Amino acid sequence: TLEELTDTVATLVLADNESQSLAVSLDVLRAKDELDDFRDVMSSLEKTGALDRAAENLPTWEVLLARVEERGQSLARPELSVLLAYAKIDLMRRLLRSDLPDDPAAEDYLRNYFPAAALKAAGDESLDRHRLRRQIIACQLTNDLVDLMGATFVNRISRDTGRTPSEIARAWLIAARLADHAALIRRVNELGDTLPTSVAYRWLLGLARILERTTRWLLLNVEVDGEMAMIIERHREGLGTLNADFEDFVAGDDRAVYEGRMTEIERHGAEPDLARSLITLRFLDQLLEILRVAQETGAKPLVAGRAYYQMSELFHIPWLREAIFSSAGKDRWEQRAAQALAEDLSRAHSRLTRWALESPGENGGIDTNTSDFARFHDLMEEIRAEDAVSISGLAVAVREITRRATASGGEGPPAA
Repeated sequence: TLEELTDTVATLVLADNESQSLAVSLDVLRAKDELDDFRDVMSSLEKTGALDRAAENLPTWEVLLARVEERGQSLARPELSVLLAYAKIDLMRRLLRSDLPDDPAAEDYLRNYFPAAALKAAGDESLDRHRLRRQIIACQLTNDLVDLMGATFVNRISRDTGRTPSEIARAWLIAARLADHAALIRRVNELGDTLPTSVAYRWLLGLARILERTTRWLLLNVEVDGEMAMIIERHREGLGTLNADFEDFVAGDDRAVYEGRMTEIERHGAEPDLARSLITLRFLDQLLEILRVAQETGAKPLVAGRAYYQMSELFHIPWLREAIFSSAGKDRWEQRAAQALAEDLSRAHSRLTRWALESPGENGGIDTNTSDFARFHDLMEEIRAEDAVSISGLAVAVREITRRATASGGEGPPAA
């Protein structure tokens, strides 16, 4: 049996090598714009004693800054390879200290590690008793996560949310299963030479950003410490309904983005169903929020979806969301402030959607003919007319929306 598996095992090894090589390539692109995150993860690994920067010939922050200023170069590919390896070692070690490898939802990592013929020869009972069961699951989950999300992902989310690496990995695994990320990556790979490498990288980086937003959403809104299979199942049916009918209720700027990306992705050779899957996935965190509001209010998911995008259009939320992150630039403190402001905006959006579902009439019961709404409209026009939109100006707009959303929880409609 072992002799017959030689070619199969060789193929698995090559696939693993290819995945890690791709991971480094994606981090090369990230390091051009997110250098602070790489500095932070190196410092974090050093503080815990997991990394000896000097022994691994990794540059100090001063050397890196000089390199960027003098030659326009960031971390080199060999340096990123070393950092990727240490990020994986650290995450796997932390996962083994948690109960995540024992969750039934992670068992696929054990089963998929072995060739089908080996599983058949050994039997399920032998697999269940495997002495390296937890280690294999932790290793494969680590590879799956870090190869797509990069060396800085876990450290960045932990820094921003205060959650542990195992909690982050658990939330990410739920997000990945809800997105069916493995199938999407496989379909992108199947396009092979017909897809330019730069386009494939862009799609994969986009998928990583989607899973990061969804991971953050889950950490903020769901008790991820429960059994993962139950959490996934609780959301899967509603998401299926929203995904299937997304074109029927997405509106405003979000619809323009959806249609524009559909045209672009089809132009690169993606079949319409793959294009639709990839682009709808871009809105996964929004769909989860719609589903949560629907479950809490008793509304049908499609009705909640229409109300959600109605409020989006009315309060310029897609533009604000985009402007918040664009205004932050590369400064890590501005990026963290932008993330916090975006979360405030999302909470206000959710409250407005609830109000719209519970209020009859046009625009979800919000009177757009009042002087107060005209004042908000003027404020948005003033902000959008600026040559360089500031985070402070955007904070004023978000505060105004939050005020209306908070009023919607009282006895009357929001003062819009």
